[in-house]
Amino acid sequence: MSAWNAYLRLNTPTLHVPTEFKPTRPDDRGWLIPFFGKNALWTIPIAIIPALIATILIFMDQQITAVIINRKEFKLKVKKIFLEFYLKFFCY
Repeated sequence: MSAWNAYLRLNTPTLHVPTEFKPTRPDDRGWLIPFFGKNALWTIPIAIIPALIATILIFMDQQITAVIINRKEFKLKVKKIFLEFYLKFFCY
């Protein structure tokens, strides 16, 4: 409880943090989740669709940003795509 809560005598709920670092349900599952365990086989091709959409959106974001920055009105001395755009594209 903070000093402000104690001064105003407020009973605010707090988060109870466990004392040890372990999975929430160690008897049901461990740290590593098996990819091909309980999921049905048809979920793998279905998951590819949103992954492709996200990949296309990130690629388009990178390309549109590069086009906007490299416009003539900004009068940049270097007319190349900068390293940060490459890092942005490959880190996503």
